Amino acid sequence: MNQRMLDQLARQRVTEVRAEASSYRRPAATEREPRESLRERAGWTLIHAGLRLTDTAASRRAGGPRPASQ
Repeated sequence: MNQRMLDQLARQRVTEVRAEASSYRRPAATEREPRESLRERAGWTLIHAGLRLTDTAASRRAGGPRPASQ
């Protein structure tokens, strides 16, 4: 194939792809719902883990079943 024709076909295809891509509506950054930051999510995860640990420790002290001593 002629090099000039190959370049012309490539440019035409790029133009078609760009036109097709611009026809899709993407939500703008302002339209998205705000997300929690990584810091907030990590903080809440630590809080939940701490609550589970304290709940487990409290149930052991409350006189629940204990492992047999050796």
